[in-house]
Amino acid sequence: MILVDPRGISYQLNQSLISIGSGGFFGVGFGKSTQKFGFLPEVLNDSIFAIIAEELGFLGSMFLMGLFVWLTFLMIWAANKTSDKFGRLLIVGMATWVVGQAFINISAISGLVPLTGIPLSFISYGGTAMMAMLAGMGITMNITRRI
Repeated sequence: MILVDPRGISYQLNQSLISIGSGGFFGVGFGKSTQKFGFLPEVLNDSIFAIIAEELGFLGSMFLMGLFVWLTFLMIWAANKTSDKFGRLLIVGMATWVVGQAFINISAISGLVPLTGIPLSFISYGGTAMMAMLAGMGITMNITRRI
């Protein structure tokens, strides 16, 4: 669904929808995306899911979302096994952070919510968000080591 926008306000959304749609069921192939060469802005940061959907298709996109769901279930399982109440709350907060950030990014690129600039957890290129996410996962792993 490409909207007619003479002023170019929704250019990034239109290009991301073109990218997702051109991927089809199986994708165009790893590294063979055409949208990342000048059409889609912020390819490595905000719009990385559109490129994944174009290159790996519907199956690759569902696999990536399944990995996020699997990680969340593992973290909730670890929180249930933890005897320390603070550790349990910390792990649940970290799981909420990971899945919430991924949900907002994927929804924004798909056009379900407005574009926000939130990176895709563990996938988007960037320093500060990746360091904070990895630090939180390190704390989570330290808590789960004591189960």
